[in-house]
Amino acid sequence: MGQENSQLEGVGQMPSLVALAHELKAPLGLIRHLALCRDYYDQAEQTAALRRIELASERALRLVEALGLSYRLQDLTSEPINLNCLCLDIAHELTPLCVESDQKIELKLPRQPLLGLGNRDLLSSVVFGLCDNAFSYGSAGQPIKLHVSRHSQNARVAVYDHGPGVVKSQLKSLRQRLGKAPQPLSNRPGSSGLGLYIAGQFAEAMQGELGVRQSLKSGQSFYIDIPRSTQLSLI
Repeated sequence: MGQENSQLEGVGQMPSLVALAHELKAPLGLIRHLALCRDYYDQAEQTAALRRIELASERALRLVEALGLSYRLQDLTSEPINLNCLCLDIAHELTPLCVESDQKIELKLPRQPLLGLGNRDLLSSVVFGLCDNAFSYGSAGQPIKLHVSRHSQNARVAVYDHGPGVVKSQLKSLRQRLGKAPQPLSNRPGSSGLGLYIAGQFAEAMQGELGVRQSLKSGQSFYIDIPRSTQLSLI
């Protein structure tokens, strides 16, 4: 109980402002473009444009909220989290993005609800970010897979996509540096790596780990491991 009610420790350093600007440029640029072109759209196109503006603004807001969380880690507490329920909620919230990107989320959850020990806001931010990356770089028509499983003494939430795989020669280096500093991925142009950096800091704050695995067929999976909760009575 003492560990599960303990305060999270602050970790990490200030993210690069250049990386932040890079990540916000795309959604803000899209919003501006759609707003400027609104007078040239018919009603159906205006409806679609408004939907894209909504999704782009939500993506930018999630990044800003994650940055806000990164500066108050010491004020956040850890608690048992039902990972089945958390992933179901996230999949539901991402339904509009699934429609927009012509993709879907496949959930694979254990029959018995799995409890992880961490902070719900931090963990939700990480999983949302990994899913968002998967939608951005996955293949249209291919599902994004969101899995919850036991992994040794930890609970794992993994996000699989069918996008361009990490170059094998770079995989070891990526694993060593993942979440330690903003770093662009060679197979994902346009990304500064800021989201993965923040996710790595959040994982560390929860005594967990951010990792990546190459899929056997195509793409890869990014995952977060956090300690399993011992409060079985809550299941």
